[in-house]
This record gives sequence, structure tokens and C-alpha cells, in this order.
Amino acid sequence: MVMLPLFSQLQKRNYWTEAFVHLTNITAAWPLATRKILQSNCSVNVKGRKGHNIALDEWVETYLVQPLKNYASGHSSVNILKLLTVNLEAIGAVREAFGGHETFNVHPTTRHTEQDPFPDQLKGMWFCLKQKFFQPSEDQNFIPRLTNQGEEKGKVSMTLVDVYKQGKEKVTQNFGQKLFNTFHVLSDGGTVSDEPVAEENQD
Repeated sequence: MVMLPLFSQLQKRNYWTEAFVHLTNITAAWPLATRKILQSNCSVNVKGRKGHNIALDEWVETYLVQPLKNYASGHSSVNILKLLTVNLEAIGAVREAFGGHETFNVHPTTRHTEQDPFPDQLKGMWFCLKQKFFQPSEDQNFIPRLTNQGEEKGKVSMTLVDVYKQGKEKVTQNFGQKLFNTFHVLSDGGTVSDEPVAEENQD
């Protein structure tokens, strides 16, 4: 719901359309039972702790894709990689067997770790304070554009200021046209049309 206005205002056309279609489906278009099932199962609770759910795509990436990459990284043969399946339990057993001291561990894998984001967050906050981002001048009606070296050069486009607010207005103004383009439904009467419709302007 939050991303739809952002995609709209930033002219991310494909994301805007996909987000619009998804929200329309899950709030109105799909049968009530389907909507309730998806609304109640849109996340995964891995450890059973209340309030500690993660999104489905994060679960797939963290518990399926990344482990598969880790297991596969110990093999240099393309043919071997092709033979790997998504059965992580079987792959894990094989990797554990080959990694034991009693066997030949020809291709030891490197331990994968996630980089701590805190140093970058600290630098970002220091930069914001240094540039007085939170203490704008009262007579300044624009946001300066900064180079990679931190020097001011030009102004930030007004389309990138208050993006969420502008995006909500844009979604509201274009709702009927977007509904017609994606579902061939007129928002006022619910009429279905098979006539081709020109895509909206990209601004």
C-alpha cells in the first residue's frame, strides 16, 4: 500500500501497474475467501515467536536461495551445478559428508556473512547533521542537489520532494484510468470493455 504512491510519482511504470493490480485483486477483485487466505498468509513465522514474521520473498531468499548458493559454491563443474536440486536437506547432507575430516574436502566453501549496516548508517547520519538537513533555512524553498563529493550542484527536482504525498494525489487522479487500463472496468458503472485503451502519459 505504501509503495504504490511512490512507484506512481517516481514514474516506475511497471512497478506501479503491478502494485495497482495486486492491491485491487487483494482488496476487491478476487473472491472473498481467496483474499482472506492471502491476507492471513502473507508472511512466514520461522521460529514460532509471536510478532516475528518475515515476508514471503525474504523467506525464499534467506532460507532457500541463499543456502542453495552456499552449497553450490563448493562445486566448480557446471554439470554438477545442473544436477543440484532445490531439496536443501539432501544437498546439505551431501555437503556435510564431503566436508568431514574423514573425507576428501577438495573445495571448501567460505563462510558467508552479512555486512553490518551500522557503519554506513552512522556515516549517513553524520552527513545529514553536517549538512544541517534537519535545520533548513526558512528562506530556502528548494533542496540542493549534492555531488558524490558532497558539494552542492543545482537543485533537487520538485517531483522528488514530498514524493509520497504527490504520489497519493497522482494515484487518486488516475485511479479510474488505471482501473480501466488494467481491468477494462469503468470505475463509475463497473462496465467491462474489450476496446484497446491508450496507455497513460509517463509525464
